[in-house]
Amino acid sequence: YVYTQGHQMLGYISERFGRTKRTTWLRLMANGKSLDEATNEAFGVTWTQLDKDWRDSLTEANEKEEPSNGKT
Repeated sequence: YVYTQGHQMLGYISERFGRTKRTTWLRLMANGKSLDEATNEAFGVTWTQLDKDWRDSLTEANEKEEPSNGKT
């Protein structure tokens, strides 16, 4: 599942921050910045917060897709 998760997370980052900032983030890490340093510099949030926000977005998306079974 790691490839699917990574692909989904990159999509989330692109939608939230834009492709230019996503590319900046990847470039920062490729040039030696830690994951948290690059995340903070490119997006202005910590890696922990970005990971939480992404995981929360998965829960929200899942809740929207589940049938209501007539319940409101």
